[in-house]
Amino acid sequence: MYEALPPTTDVPAFFDRLNAQGTRSFRFFGGFAFTTSPTSVEVVEAYAKDAETAYAFELLPVASSVAELQDQLNAQGARGFQWGGPYSVGGQVRALHRKDNNSASTYTYAVLASPADSAGYLAQVNVQGGNGYYSVGGGYMVGGTTVLVYQKDAQGSATYGYEALGQPGTDADFLAQFEAQGARGFRFKTGYVFSDGTRLLYEKDLSQSATFSYQNLQPAGNSSDYVAQANAEGAKGNALVGDYALPSGQIRTLYIRPANCTGLLCDTRSLFGF
Repeated sequence: MYEALPPTTDVPAFFDRLNAQGTRSFRFFGGFAFTTSPTSVEVVEAYAKDAETAYAFELLPVASSVAELQDQLNAQGARGFQWGGPYSVGGQVRALHRKDNNSASTYTYAVLASPADSAGYLAQVNVQGGNGYYSVGGGYMVGGTTVLVYQKDAQGSATYGYEALGQPGTDADFLAQFEAQGARGFRFKTGYVFSDGTRLLYEKDLSQSATFSYQNLQPAGNSSDYVAQANAEGAKGNALVGDYALPSGQIRTLYIRPANCTGLLCDTRSLFGF
């Protein structure tokens, strides 16, 4: 189930809403903007509910160095909070952290310098994934350094594998790549620009035999239609991925249908896996 609410105006109001929504089992996963006319834009805060649980949120100052980020993440992770990246509200940026109050999970983090090319990325991310560390988001800039952030559930046993494929030149080939990778258990993560070109990143939970298929729909023009579409697809078992530009430049709203899937890769997630 999805909801889209008008944006809050300041950090205290955002904090209060996050936790009010969390008590209703809704977790925040991003801000969305819709161009409703040539001169107007509708901005909303989007929430998803896919489990009967309760969430607690905290908003912390954004770390200014790699060491500070590492320390902040591990301190929060030891308390059961997952990092959701930065979010701007009322002109101020805060680091989002979320805890599932019905889970005993705690988390450890590794913050490593991001390799420049795709080969270096794959070497790093697959070593970390093999040790149970999930790659959170793409490259993240902190203190002038681009890093990759990895998260490990101390109570979990999953390991992760990653692939980085070239971007096909046609929309049909692009969507066919999604399906082929999904059939092998790889979920699309994001596109990423390396020094050796743009790659499409895919991730797989190596501890299970999940598969993924995709729907691509015409984007909705406003938040009401967007939520209606997302809830209709959710009722069919399709989780919202979000809008993505195909090679032709056409924007499509992507949905993913997992099969034989449990855990982190199975539902609606922001780029930060939040």
